[in-house]
Amino acid sequence: MKRRLLRVLWGLAGVLLVIFGVFFYAWQIEPSLLHTVQYEVKTSHAVPVKIAFFTDTHFGKDDTPDRLARIVEEINAQKPNMVLFGGDFFDSYWRDASQIDVNLIAEKLRAIEAPYKYAVWGNHDIGGGAVRVYEQLMEAGGFTLLKNETAEIGELSVRVVGMDDWMLGEPDNVLRVSDDNYTNIFLTHEPDDAPLFAENGADLILAGHTHGGQIFVPFFGQKFLPPGGRHYVKGQYDIDGVPLVVSCGIGTTKLPARFLNIPEICVLTLSDQ
Repeated sequence: MKRRLLRVLWGLAGVLLVIFGVFFYAWQIEPSLLHTVQYEVKTSHAVPVKIAFFTDTHFGKDDTPDRLARIVEEINAQKPNMVLFGGDFFDSYWRDASQIDVNLIAEKLRAIEAPYKYAVWGNHDIGGGAVRVYEQLMEAGGFTLLKNETAEIGELSVRVVGMDDWMLGEPDNVLRVSDDNYTNIFLTHEPDDAPLFAENGADLILAGHTHGGQIFVPFFGQKFLPPGGRHYVKGQYDIDGVPLVVSCGIGTTKLPARFLNIPEICVLTLSDQ
């Protein structure tokens, strides 16, 4: 009887230890990790182009300048021709404004070494109270903020189409771009409108918003996905022949934890077919 009770107690202790380990990893370790994910994209128009795409940083009161400096360092190590940001720079600016040094953040963003830098709005940038600072911050950091606008880079044969936020912006006027000698990159925060972008001339679609579910629990992943990000969660998809890349992003929201969704920077190399 005693042996059986000891086995039960040891088994229970083992289960509790595993649970503690998972929680410790999800709260203390994985959110602080950062890796790059490489994608090869074949297009019919592109000269060789390397793009660094990052999104969903969700900076807030608990962040230190070192975290952004690490992101900048990782991007610069890739030596990209272009850097794109997919929105949700801040988590809740109205809550954390007094503890955020916007000038220091702009200084760090300026240290990103790329000839072309573009960004779009995310729902947290609008709904979290950053409307009054986000555009100025990105411009001070060397980024052009696109809102249902296009930017053509002739020397790279690339056109960036920046869409407004699907949830809180005005994304209804989907821009149709021509199938000319440019590679048309649609940059959007939420991924679920990807089929619409594919119909309107996209050669490549980049999105974030989902955090990959942020905390992945088998069989329950759908419950952690936000509106606008429930059909395409993370990784690469084929949308009627058009590649869609959904990044699981870098930061966290609601809970300061990640599980099986390591923060990432996507590096895409465009080349001729």
